[in-house]
Amino acid sequence: MEGNYTSPVRVAVVSTDFPATYSENLLSLGYKAKTVHALLAEAAKAKPDIIVFPEDSNVIFYLGTSTAAKILEEGGKDILLVDSSPTSVSSKNKEKMIFYRPGEDKQTTEEKHFLVPYGEYLPYHAILLARIFRKSEWLSDFNGTREYAKGDIPKPYYFGREVLGALFCSEIIPENFYRKLAQGGAGLFVNASSQAIFGGNTVLRNQTLSMAKMKAVANRRYFIQSGNMAATLVLNDSGEIIAAADEGKGVFVAPVYFNYAKTPYTRFGDWVVPASVLLLILVAYFRRGR
Repeated sequence: MEGNYTSPVRVAVVSTDFPATYSENLLSLGYKAKTVHALLAEAAKAKPDIIVFPEDSNVIFYLGTSTAAKILEEGGKDILLVDSSPTSVSSKNKEKMIFYRPGEDKQTTEEKHFLVPYGEYLPYHAILLARIFRKSEWLSDFNGTREYAKGDIPKPYYFGREVLGALFCSEIIPENFYRKLAQGGAGLFVNASSQAIFGGNTVLRNQTLSMAKMKAVANRRYFIQSGNMAATLVLNDSGEIIAAADEGKGVFVAPVYFNYAKTPYTRFGDWVVPASVLLLILVAYFRRGR
């Protein structure tokens, strides 16, 4: 491996298959809490350095900090838990990434910035159509259950001497989000994903995998994705799948590396491509002139 790599770090990646919150078949809070508890305990037994749960897993919400801390401390290590949960802020719902370590006095959080239509908000034309067809009750249900407000742009998280960049599901789509995290010092990429509202669509799963591979290769970073009805895997810095979970609930452990070297793409972004094309055109032009 070329770059500024650290020693291997063990990461436990969790996969779940909970239906979407907006689904008609809502899980009882007790069942989901029991499942999350079992998955956290299974992950902690492997004594990893980091545990990553899918988007909206609500581990801290369901278990509380005291129970979560007890489970993590049984692993005998300083384990970082990457969790996420919807939070109401000033009468607005926001999705928050939670970085929790039992030894810290408080949780560190980041907010979801990039939202998708029909996933976290409704476009104006959809609202207009719903009102025309007298679906105000449906709009009210959506607004109360699914609608979120955009958060601040995420920043890298400092984990001891290491730095990681964690984003939510849809934030894998923009080209610059992970690149900006790498520019800011992140040596490892994490994505907490849930595609339950799309029913675990295979096409979407393959498309997000392709985007994850691109982010890993372009920035030379290991890429971790934990998924709820979505791909759950670890990519190396060449975009190769080195570990993956079967569909459904489960936990697997894999070694990852932090890399702090900045690639030309990390430094300059998409300007690398047009600049290279221009250079080739100029070379061809002058060679023809000779």
